Amino acid sequence: MTSPTGSLLGRFRRSGGGVTPRELTHFTVRFSILQEAGLPLVGNLSRLSRQTRPGVLREALQIVARDVEAGSSLAEALSRHPQVFAPHYVTMVRAGEAGSGLGTILRCLARRFEKNEQFERRFVGTLAYPVACALLGVVILGGLMHVMQPFYEDIGMALPGGTVLLFELLRNAWLLIPGALLLLIHGWRWAVSSPCRRRTLSRLAWHIPLLGAITRKSATGRCCRTLGSLLGSGVPLCESLERVWESSDHAKVARTISRLIDSMGSGESVVTPLTESNLFGDGSAELIGDGQMTGSLDQQLLRVADRYEQQVDLAVESLLGLLGLLSTFLLGGAFAFSVWALFLPLIPS
Repeated sequence: MTSPTGSLLGRFRRSGGGVTPRELTHFTVRFSILQEAGLPLVGNLSRLSRQTRPGVLREALQIVARDVEAGSSLAEALSRHPQVFAPHYVTMVRAGEAGSGLGTILRCLARRFEKNEQFERRFVGTLAYPVACALLGVVILGGLMHVMQPFYEDIGMALPGGTVLLFELLRNAWLLIPGALLLLIHGWRWAVSSPCRRRTLSRLAWHIPLLGAITRKSATGRCCRTLGSLLGSGVPLCESLERVWESSDHAKVARTISRLIDSMGSGESVVTPLTESNLFGDGSAELIGDGQMTGSLDQQLLRVADRYEQQVDLAVESLLGLLGLLSTFLLGGAFAFSVWALFLPLIPS
């Protein structure tokens, strides 16, 4: 489960080596299935590399398989390919190896990637209809312009400002639309290319209505699921907290985990730092505290993660609904202005 901001990173950029998020998701899903079945690690890597299409991912897997066979740990072998496997991916794998629960950790990563793809498909589906209508509208209005403009010139009619503006926009639409898309894509790539700028975007997203709530609950739920998966795979609590802190991509969540580590070192309950962080509402902090007291911390963390995941899904549905409504409203307004401006010279003053 990821925030929309985070989930769109894969849509707007490929990794430096040309590995798409979909390829990495497919690999991680299959890898988790093979590992949970108890098959040999080197054999799984070799099998997956043979069945992966030629490219950077296949080459990386072949090298990783040889390194692991030569005695390297899987995390160490993956870390030599940062253009394919991000630092948080390597951190999670290292934790899974330490707790003999690599399959469980890979399943957790696969779930996260699949949620990314699910959101991207829903986002694209929401905007597909308005974008298609806008492109069709530009084509139709462009055809009308080529008919009406010579007509206005033949009868010597002075064109009002609104009509002149419409004609200029339609005349340059072939340049404005691709230019705007390229500017958006390259601007996004620039914004996410630096860890500092990514943290700034994350902080901004936390303060945007509705999107901020989605980002907070998504980051919190991801933290709970990762921690619960690590504990369930046998990784000690303190080490699990350190791994979650290393893989966290949100400053506030990282600070909360850091405070949890400090409180665990002094023998305190986890409830106090969780409550003070304002990230765990609706009794989630108390539920996690009960899990710590009863020895079922991993189960309660996964339960809290499921709760936040459901809330995020509902909030995303609302956000996409509002986005679709807004795009339809803007599209209708643009068409209304276009028709008005196109026939404005024929309206008696």
